[in-house]
Amino acid sequence: MGVTIDANNVKITNFDLSFLVDDKNRDIDSIKNEPFAQKTTSKKSFGFILDKTLWLKTDITINADVKELFIQQADAVNVMEAVFYIFDGDKFLAKKEGGIKSADASSSDMRIRVPTEKGKTYTLYAQYKSQAPMLVDINVFDERHYHNYVKTQTLLFGLFLGVGLAMLFYNLFLYYSLRYSQYLFYVSYMFFVIIFKATQSGMPMEYFDFSSKYYGYLYYSFFPAMISYLLFMKKVLRAKEFLPFIDKIFDGMSVALGALFFYVVFFVKIYDFVYPIYIVIFSGVFMLPLYIYAYYKKVPGSAYVLLANIPFLLIVARSEFLFFGWIDYDYFSRFGHMGALVYESLAFSLLVSYYIKELNKENELQRSVLFQKEKQSALGELLVYITHQWRAPLARLSSIITLNEARLKKGRQLSNDEWMRSLNKSKEVIDFMTDTTDNFINFYVPDRKKRHFKIKEAIDTIWQIVGKEFEQEKISFYINGDSNITWHGASNDISQVILSLITNSKQIFAQRKIKNPRINILINEDDKNINIIISDNGGGTAIKPLDKLFDAYIKSDELSKVNASTGIGLYLVKNILNSYNAEIQVKQTKAGLDFTITLPKKEKIHV
Repeated sequence: MGVTIDANNVKITNFDLSFLVDDKNRDIDSIKNEPFAQKTTSKKSFGFILDKTLWLKTDITINADVKELFIQQADAVNVMEAVFYIFDGDKFLAKKEGGIKSADASSSDMRIRVPTEKGKTYTLYAQYKSQAPMLVDINVFDERHYHNYVKTQTLLFGLFLGVGLAMLFYNLFLYYSLRYSQYLFYVSYMFFVIIFKATQSGMPMEYFDFSSKYYGYLYYSFFPAMISYLLFMKKVLRAKEFLPFIDKIFDGMSVALGALFFYVVFFVKIYDFVYPIYIVIFSGVFMLPLYIYAYYKKVPGSAYVLLANIPFLLIVARSEFLFFGWIDYDYFSRFGHMGALVYESLAFSLLVSYYIKELNKENELQRSVLFQKEKQSALGELLVYITHQWRAPLARLSSIITLNEARLKKGRQLSNDEWMRSLNKSKEVIDFMTDTTDNFINFYVPDRKKRHFKIKEAIDTIWQIVGKEFEQEKISFYINGDSNITWHGASNDISQVILSLITNSKQIFAQRKIKNPRINILINEDDKNINIIISDNGGGTAIKPLDKLFDAYIKSDELSKVNASTGIGLYLVKNILNSYNAEIQVKQTKAGLDFTITLPKKEKIHV
């Protein structure tokens, strides 16, 4: 029984082992003469060996000219203590210690180099202690095959690390560019999961010479990785909107993981914490059914979530069978997680891109709704102005009718001249009301046909509608500059922009009870642009930066600081101007705010 070396090219990863489980924690001198009665072939997964010692024994017979062997335990850092003993008969030859608690540990692969002679038989004893599921992966190599193994391992780890870091920095860039929190949660998840998976494979010790004294602390990365993952999924699945009950479960699990993290940090050692049990509960019992449920409920993006997660979840599920000793540990067991994480990181990046694409579609729809609401709001404002405009002429018309009625009741006959004067006055009133109505219709009816028009006339159109209201509130209104400046565009759009800005000023005057309120409009031009500057003395705003005034949504506690009755008036102004490649800028003055509208004389062509 054991390993027989019959060739010079040695790569043996599957051989007979004898083992026993010792609950007395005896040393090598006490145990080597014990009968290793428990036999297994290629058994590498032993489940939980809690508070006991696992001993393995095998004989290595040399029938070839092999001068030196590398006997290796892969992932030695996944156990608390591991020790190799090599005997030539009863003669002790060498000893190698590894594992998390071993100060001698230097890499993920605990290995011992054994000089050998043809015709001899050597005995290997391996001692293991672990609070986690016990995985044994003993391999025998010659020097060439061992170095090839290390190269392959380095390549795979480099691929995992490279893709992981690339996705991390890419999504970090997207977060700082777009400020969507799901990017930040994904960055946090990738950062901690890279540390955790590298720690499981012993890479920090092997490639970065990380001290074994502090190695166990790297396992703490498991907790922030899982919390970040939950927060990421909450955002991507939009659980609060589509799965409110699941959203509460996410929150509960995040809090539970945080409490468990606190417990592990302060009350137990990380390598005494049996984290695989919680992984299987987390991934197998909850996450996969959740994704299936979200897909069943047709949650946007849930199909992408399933495709991104299924490979990793299946490998995690396989690992749980491995940890419990139901299947053997193999090469795929060691590197499958890394491959799945590489796939997952790429898939998640595509998933977040899909999420942002869908979010942009919804934002476009919301913008359309906002435009419609703003148009309705503008209609309401105009109806108020029309009401004020009609109030005086209606009263005058009523006075004419009442006077004539009173004369007729008294039996007084009106002369033809008196009837004509009365009719002419009535006609003047009706003509005024008709002009007001025409101005309103011309302004409100959508007409985006571009033509040359005078900027001053577009402002006059607005003033004919709102002038009486502004005069009643004793708001001084001045238009200065060149009244003959023309521009090519839809005059209604410029009228809408001017109306929104002066209405905002009027509202802030009333809100702050400004004495002697004043609005100035200056029209000028240069070689490239036409400039319209609207200034008021409303006291300005406390909102910083000033560009935030043009946001689609402004918090309610900020509205009182803005010359706006809604959170979308100035947003609509900016979007109307953007459609012409025009710009609007705002500047704070001692008196109030200056809005500068810059209209390009020549339309810019988008390539």
